[in-house]
Amino acid sequence: MTEQPWHADVRAVRRASDKAAAHYTQTAAITGEIFRRLETRLDYLAIEPKVVLDLGCGTGSALPVLQKRYKKALLTGLDISLPMLRQAAPTRLFSRKQALVQADAQQLPFADESVGLIVSNLAFFLCPQTGRLFSEISRVLASGGALLFTTLGPDTLRTFLDVIEQADPVGARLRFADMHDLGDMMAAAGLAQPVLDIEYLTVTYSSVESMLGDLRAGGAVNVARGRRRGLMSGQKAAQIRRAIEQSGVRDFTFEIVQGHAWKSDRSGAPAGRSSVLPERYIPIRVDKPD
Repeated sequence: MTEQPWHADVRAVRRASDKAAAHYTQTAAITGEIFRRLETRLDYLAIEPKVVLDLGCGTGSALPVLQKRYKKALLTGLDISLPMLRQAAPTRLFSRKQALVQADAQQLPFADESVGLIVSNLAFFLCPQTGRLFSEISRVLASGGALLFTTLGPDTLRTFLDVIEQADPVGARLRFADMHDLGDMMAAAGLAQPVLDIEYLTVTYSSVESMLGDLRAGGAVNVARGRRRGLMSGQKAAQIRRAIEQSGVRDFTFEIVQGHAWKSDRSGAPAGRSSVLPERYIPIRVDKPD
């Protein structure tokens, strides 16, 4: 698939992650909350993987949780940012069953069928070739292995970004894949029984400054390939801030896409596994926030 102006620029993603690494753990409350919700779903996957991969592990905050759950497994955290992995290093001081790897998720440096479980929290939207990402995941997952992930959907920050777009319509902005498109790509990659659903998380702030401060601390910058290049003038930055203040927007709404699937066996059939997620996780209807 040809990369488009609204796809993520991998080099820009790496630079933004590198810059945010030092303070990311202290400011990643939203990421942590979404992972806590993701982690409850592991209760419904009746597997005992020998190898667990945290794909896009960031500063490694999920690694101790996963190691506690899968005590006998070799746990690997992978991220594109070396400074992020350096922040993650202290989590593995007392465990020889953890490894950290710097790599692009779209080119996984692992053998075929070598991983029993892949977990990823809010990383997939930063991969420009999502279909290729799922193909790599399918390649490295062992027969009977599982994928469990969260990513951002197209309604994420929509009101906030609309305000910015009106004030500064120059350049492309990152687009988030629709749940149904993700499901199609998972199936095309050979992942079996894909299930996806959506929930919304809204964070309200007392001021514009606190809103923008959270974005800056979390490394949330425009990483689209077709973004405006070069430094933004002080006048333009002031114009955008003024537009936000006048809009009255004081919250961020995140559309959280949650998904899981299994690795098919060599015949293409599901590898003897079935999901036991409760019915409330089946996406019969999606209610958008008012």
